[in-house]
Amino acid sequence: MSSTTTKRGLTGKVIALAASGSMIVAGFAGIALAGPAAADPKPEPTAGTIYLKSAHVGSTAAGFSSKDTDCGNAPGTDGWHFVVPQGYIVDKNSFTAAFSSGSFVVTGWQVASGQEKGVYVQTAAGVSLLSASVFASDGSGVLNLSHTCPATGPTGPTGPTGPTGPTG
Repeated sequence: MSSTTTKRGLTGKVIALAASGSMIVAGFAGIALAGPAAADPKPEPTAGTIYLKSAHVGSTAAGFSSKDTDCGNAPGTDGWHFVVPQGYIVDKNSFTAAFSSGSFVVTGWQVASGQEKGVYVQTAAGVSLLSASVFASDGSGVLNLSHTCPATGPTGPTGPTGPTGPTG
């Protein structure tokens, strides 16, 4: 259904306004103005690699602000829990991380609604986190360090396997 309204403008010229649905047409000096068109659907996210949040680069397990004991790390090692943004689906075989010394071991995955949402990693005690990344269903987010599980028990040169420990 459409309607037409005729009004006199500031200059005394006749302005005809016709409204039909979501479009308004103004017949003034040959100008047609269109109202809001139907909203475009949100584009599908583009899969890609998401990288560690920059504020987390350089963190140590002992120095990180959020700590817990659920990382599955062995005594004398540090544990790290990385998480992806809610709703992202990850390729768990693509997870990678770099630390200041040595390598890492994946100790488990956090699964919610049948999808991997976070990864638990074990490293030598005292290392710094340099980088981490994972391929995800949406490459626009960031990988977050949720919390760490600092080493427990004796570690280092005076621990049970160090040169001054009982087996050293």
